[in-house]
Amino acid sequence: MKPIWQVGSHKADYNQISDEETLERIEASKKVRFTYQSGLMLSSNALGEVFSLVPEMAKPSGPQPIMNFGGDRLVVTAETRALLESLNPGPLQFHKIDVLNAERTKSLWEGADLHMMQVLECRRETLFEESGAIRPPAVTVRDGVAYNMITSTDGEDPMVVLPPAEGSAEIWIEDRLFGALFLTDRIAQALKAAKLTRGWGLLECRVKVVH
Repeated sequence: MKPIWQVGSHKADYNQISDEETLERIEASKKVRFTYQSGLMLSSNALGEVFSLVPEMAKPSGPQPIMNFGGDRLVVTAETRALLESLNPGPLQFHKIDVLNAERTKSLWEGADLHMMQVLECRRETLFEESGAIRPPAVTVRDGVAYNMITSTDGEDPMVVLPPAEGSAEIWIEDRLFGALFLTDRIAQALKAAKLTRGWGLLECRVKVVH
């Protein structure tokens, strides 16, 4: 996770408001998270347009081609956005964001052209019972279905998915999995060819054809 956070969401910000206002912000944030994870479009205002570096970050670094923060929302560089749009992988929505820079990291982030990315395709094609990397559910999504976590990031327990239908989007999310993003091999190979894989954490899934 990169060291950026929406302005108004830092601990220091919450210390300046009442307990009631804090709870209101937390509930509003949950609604945004579930809506985003369901592949439904959100306004740039709801997702945030101004961000800042997390001051507690011990080893600051510059932007990566894609950054996941808060566990769900995605930020990409202009180069990554341009590549994805050229590939036409399905419905995506972008809006430009600004990052406020601390003095010690200004040289790393100044002038960064960054964009929030919304993936507007949600499909439930993961075979949970065959995917050893999935943690038992902690909460539920909007329709009462369990909301799960992925625990393995080393590829030893690959996710098992159904093959995408012909002509379907090549980038999609799964609203039952926290922070999960799926790509077809064509998109993954294009990212590799462009040397834009940092931050993606690409892991190959096992595709199971069910007759």
